[in-house]
Amino acid sequence: MFRLLALTLATVLVSLSSPADAQVRTAFPVERGLSIADFPRLVPLGGSVYAYEALRAPGFTTVSMIVVGSDGVLIADGQESPDATRALLAAVATVTEKPVRWMVVGSVHEDHTGGTEALPANTVLVVHPDGLSQIRSGGRKVETGPRAIGEVKSIDLGDRAVDILFLGRAHTASDLVVRVPDQNLVFMSEVFMNRVFPPMRSAFPKEWEASLQRALELKAHLYIPGHGFVDGPERSREEMQAFRAAITHIRSEARRLRNASPGTVADWGEYASWMLADSQEPIALKRLAALGE
Repeated sequence: MFRLLALTLATVLVSLSSPADAQVRTAFPVERGLSIADFPRLVPLGGSVYAYEALRAPGFTTVSMIVVGSDGVLIADGQESPDATRALLAAVATVTEKPVRWMVVGSVHEDHTGGTEALPANTVLVVHPDGLSQIRSGGRKVETGPRAIGEVKSIDLGDRAVDILFLGRAHTASDLVVRVPDQNLVFMSEVFMNRVFPPMRSAFPKEWEASLQRALELKAHLYIPGHGFVDGPERSREEMQAFRAAITHIRSEARRLRNASPGTVADWGEYASWMLADSQEPIALKRLAALGE
């Protein structure tokens, strides 16, 4: 495991330092020249901060963030199962001997929380109050994160602080994002999915657009997605803007279809080629109709 991760680190360092137009803009691993054997992998972000990309069905990544401090390690978002979470913990152990002490639940969905039981027993879970009923703590201590837009909770890791923010309802009613001020980066969890058709089953699309705009106004050096791939700084901001534009287009197309004659076909434009488009298009239309958006 260590050798695989070490080789992957070298590969990722090269990819993040490549010109912005050198990498295909896609969430499909094969289109980026990657195979199953390349995962899971660590992406070093600088200053003892790492992204962790694990491959899951139907073939795209779930991303966690690892922040190492003098008093311990904070993980932002877990993985979908105990085995997947144990693999995440094994990756942590390749870069530090510090214990995992905190996990921020950016998304309450199972693919980010299903492996909670594999975390060390004294791990503190930080979750939005509106998401408490949707997570299984396994007896672990739970602290609530921010509820109001603009409220910030700071976690002291010893030699650095990490901020937990609620930027508004987005993919769910309880999305949290994590900012590492000393590196000027923000882990977006499922508020941002790089080149993934926005899943809207439990979303608030109009508010989601506003949440993404608030994130962009943070002017982070780097934005890390909850799904899809971690790109370099300039590209990450461009992809955040592209994801917001996708939500805008989907909302507009849903309104057009509601007012169109029967049999009118949806025009998803470039977003039809994004990961999950086939399965998520009808779900988005149903959700937007229910919300009257």
